[in-house]
Amino acid sequence: MVSGEMSRVGEIEAGGGGGEGVGAGVKELVEANRQLKAELDEAIMEATKLKDQLKVVEAGSKNGVASGKNAAKAQSRYWTRDEHERFLSAVELYGSRDVRSIADYVGTRNPTQVRTHAQKYFMKVAKADSGARKDSKKGMTKSASGIELLLSVASNHSSIAPRC
Repeated sequence: MVSGEMSRVGEIEAGGGGGEGVGAGVKELVEANRQLKAELDEAIMEATKLKDQLKVVEAGSKNGVASGKNAAKAQSRYWTRDEHERFLSAVELYGSRDVRSIADYVGTRNPTQVRTHAQKYFMKVAKADSGARKDSKKGMTKSASGIELLLSVASNHSSIAPRC
C-alpha cells in the first residue's frame, strides 16, 4: 500500500472522517487492492515466462547447444547438402585457402568450420581418386596437380558424401 492509503486506513480504523468518509475510504481501498492484484498477476506471468526461458536455456546447455548470444550460431555437427554445395561453389570462386570468404559465402559456418570441412573433404576426394586410379588399367597417372586435381575429381565424384 501507498503511504497515503495507509494514513487513510488509519483514519477509518480510528473512526474519524464521518459516515461518508468511511464509504469513500473503503472504495479507495477496494480500488487500490484491485490495482495491486492486477500488478501482482502481471508480475507472476512475467516470472513464469522467465522460468520457462530458463528451462529452455538449461536444457540446451545440457545437450551441448550454445546458449545466449551464441544460440543463433549453434550448428549441427554435419554439413547439409545445401551447405556443401555452397562450399563447393565458393571453393571454385575463391580458392580453397580463402576460408573467410568461403564461410561468408556458405553463410552458416565460420572459417574454422570451413577449414576443417575442406581438409576432410579433400582428403576423401584424394582417397577416392587414388582408389579409382589404382583400379584403372593404365595405373597411376597425373593429369593435373593440387587443388585443380581435387576440384576436377570432386566435380566428377557426386557419390562423395558431404557429411564431414
